[in-house]
Amino acid sequence: MVQSPTASDGIGDDVVVPPPPSNKSNLSSSFVGAHTLLVHDALKDVEVTTATQPRLTSQARSALQFVEADVLPKPPLLAALTESYFQNVFHRYPVADRAHLADPECPTLLKQAVCMAGSLMRPSSSTGGLALSQSLYEKTKMMLFFNHEQDPVTSLAALCLLICWSGNPSNSSSLDCPWQWTGTAIRLAVQMGLHKEVTYTNRPDAGRLRRLWWTLMNADRLQAACFGRPLGLRRSDYDTRMPSAADFDRADISSLVFVHYAGVIAVWGEIADVGARGFPTTGAVIEGLTDMLCNWVAELPEEICLFDQTGSRRPYRQSISELHMVYSVAIILVEALSIKRHEQWSTSLPAIIAAAFVTRLIEEVDCWDELNLMSSTTTFYAMAASIPLIYHRTSNPERRAKRQEGLLTLCSALERMSPRWGAASVLLGTIRRIRNLVEQQAAHQPQQQQQQQQPQEQEQQQEHQDSSDPAETTQSGFTPPRAYRHREMFPFPPDICPDMALLHPSIDDVLDVGDMMLPLGDEHLLWSYGESQTYLDHFRLNMFGDGPSLMDEAF
Repeated sequence: MVQSPTASDGIGDDVVVPPPPSNKSNLSSSFVGAHTLLVHDALKDVEVTTATQPRLTSQARSALQFVEADVLPKPPLLAALTESYFQNVFHRYPVADRAHLADPECPTLLKQAVCMAGSLMRPSSSTGGLALSQSLYEKTKMMLFFNHEQDPVTSLAALCLLICWSGNPSNSSSLDCPWQWTGTAIRLAVQMGLHKEVTYTNRPDAGRLRRLWWTLMNADRLQAACFGRPLGLRRSDYDTRMPSAADFDRADISSLVFVHYAGVIAVWGEIADVGARGFPTTGAVIEGLTDMLCNWVAELPEEICLFDQTGSRRPYRQSISELHMVYSVAIILVEALSIKRHEQWSTSLPAIIAAAFVTRLIEEVDCWDELNLMSSTTTFYAMAASIPLIYHRTSNPERRAKRQEGLLTLCSALERMSPRWGAASVLLGTIRRIRNLVEQQAAHQPQQQQQQQQPQEQEQQQEHQDSSDPAETTQSGFTPPRAYRHREMFPFPPDICPDMALLHPSIDDVLDVGDMMLPLGDEHLLWSYGESQTYLDHFRLNMFGDGPSLMDEAF
């Protein structure tokens, strides 16, 4: 790559352009697309020059010294926090290997960021003891802001780890949040050319660079789907191949989880794109997303499955349970798109089963006393699972008790996660308000409306019981979407959660449809990470009218 030779070109002295055909040699130089006017054969022999600004001014150096930004924790604590990173964070953010951190020349910035991430995933962090984490966070941020580190790969790795910090409420605007750090990191990664597969060619560190890229893509897709915001990068904006086991120094459970985590998060990205860009939610879109989910769970390696081939539960591991939470919430999100398309239902069979599954997994993690090891997006998993449970208006006393028990489990988990994750208290309040609204609507539902719905509901119940002909429709023309794929979505033993029994037509009162499908008239129901923007349409469970939004009031 080359620098623009003169300021008289109207471009500026600091603009760096790549020589054709690629920019794979130097990540410190800035990527510019080959289709721009900044690329010309006349420039290809001009060398890249270094920045003219000093790396650290005297004021910056004094500020860093004052806050002791480059002072690491004492060796015993440094070792403990580093190990916490590898045990509890690496499967989500594999930005550094043990060899990197063991190297005497390892940059202080990277060590500080690793310690910050590791400190968030310790038992003490679940009881409000975040003073150490915040101190490490501020030190890492200061070093980044003052350009302490010249190596862009180190800076990018530190930015990726700052995404772990999520202490502010999710319905407030802040620079100190995952959304901002993800955006900053994506911009740097694109500058480095990591969005182009050619960048990785013949690089000895290609595996680590690819992991950095997909760490960012995972974060971007998760946040876009949670908040209903546009993706930072659409799939057409990059051609970097998906991560694989070859991108890691060694193959283990953590590397497998990350590789397949990226696969299921791809569905989240498609959902976010459909919502933010206003794509029509056609049957083909829903079927395509369902196919992606069914293929993902069918191809999951046995090592990171919850059950072995005999149906026996494999040894508990928090990262594997979390991976299946991500998958189950993806089912709920796809069902929300399907519900919006038909504009007549408040919940669905797959959503109910997925919600019960998420609830059981969160309960299991809690039993192992490892809620503190969960990421900030777990708060959204709990929120998403609560919606089908709230709308499941069953008249079966046993199922009603299980539904209430599940909601208590989710709310209890959110309460205990609130000291670390700012979204937890916001979403807890949202769940309670949604539940109260639904209870009020159910109490005032006209008896005549219930009687008018009974014939249609009985037909729909029969359709759920008989899924042999997925093309069959009711007199109203409505076909339960993807009924024939439900068992493919949940290839688990029936006892994994109580509602798995709904997949088996041999039981009595399979769906209790008359009480489960509760229409809400003219009410909008937004369920998201705590935002009021109107582009969260794909989180509306009922799209009739322009009624009030649950997000209109402050929590």
